[in-house]
This record gives sequence, C-alpha cells and structure tokens, in this order.
Amino acid sequence: MNPKVDEYIAKKANDWQRPLLETFRKCMLDRGLKEEIKWGAPTYTHYGNVAGFSAFKNHCAIWFFEGAMLKDKAKVLLNAQEGKTQALRQWRFVEGDTVDEKLMKEYISEAALNMERRIKTTKKKIVVEVPELLQSALDAEPKVLAFFNSMAPSHRREYSEHISEAKQEATKLRRLEKCLRLMREKKGLHDKYNC
Repeated sequence: MNPKVDEYIAKKANDWQRPLLETFRKCMLDRGLKEEIKWGAPTYTHYGNVAGFSAFKNHCAIWFFEGAMLKDKAKVLLNAQEGKTQALRQWRFVEGDTVDEKLMKEYISEAALNMERRIKTTKKKIVVEVPELLQSALDAEPKVLAFFNSMAPSHRREYSEHISEAKQEATKLRRLEKCLRLMREKKGLHDKYNC
C-alpha cells in the first residue's frame, strides 16, 4: 500500500466519500494491481494504466483508462466528457451509494486482463476543417504548410477556427497574415500564453 494514497484520501475526500474510496482501493489491491499516484490521484497499473479513483465536490468516481473496451454488463460506466474522451469511462458514486464489491472486482479484473492482452480502444483520427483561405495560403508556402501539418490537431484547429470565426473578410485577412507570420516563426497561435 502506498502511503501517498492514504494522504490523498485524508486530504481530498469528505466524510461520506472516505469509505467509498477505501472500498475502491481495497478492490484494486485485491485484484493485485500496483498502486501509484499519477496526475495527482491514485492510479492502479498492470501492463499499463488500468484504473484510478478520485473525489470531486458532489461525487467520487473510479475510472477505467480503457473503459470503452469493457463489457459494462451492469451499465454503470459513462463517458464524462462526451466528444472529447474516446477510451476513458467513469463509474460515479454520490452520497448514499454503496459499492457492490463483487461487481467492481469483475470490472477491475476485466480491465486488467484487457491491458495484459493489449486490448485498447482504436483512436479516431481527428480531422481538422481548414478554411479555404488558409489552405490556399499554406499551399503557396511549403515550409509553412509542413510546419502546420506537424502541429497537433488541436493547434491546427486553433489556427483554422481563428480565421474562419471572423465575420468580415478584412478581419479574416488580418488574422490570416498574423497566423502565417506566427507559423513562419514556428510558433503556435497561443504560445505567448504558455510559460
């Protein structure tokens, strides 16, 4: 048992959450998972990240990193950020809820076995809609186009939306020039805010 998990439960959980988090922990350890702290929360591993748990203001939850691959026979899992997360699934508990330990251990065992067998969610390829104005300018400058294509989809989307969201053509052209200047310098649109 990791003492940092004891600290986490003592600091983060309120009175009704503590017994639930202790039960989550017991179920994880009973399945033989390794206990760690990752991203500031208890995380359990076996051939990779299997599951973790956390306390929030109005609920606590166990999450499964590859939860989308679980059978979810009891229909308890939900996607906490629909449209953003593809694999992660969460099992939430609110005040007054109890844990069916047998069922939870079944979910944990299946998740651990999936990790051992390398059964993972197939990530959807992110397609960024590039406005015609930006695409034409990029096509005219191969080095800038290469930089644009090397960026993460989220950064390409920021540039694309920055231009396409402008209502007036003059504003679109000003934004295009700014974007091209930043890309020539190999900078992201919001790099000045990153410290």
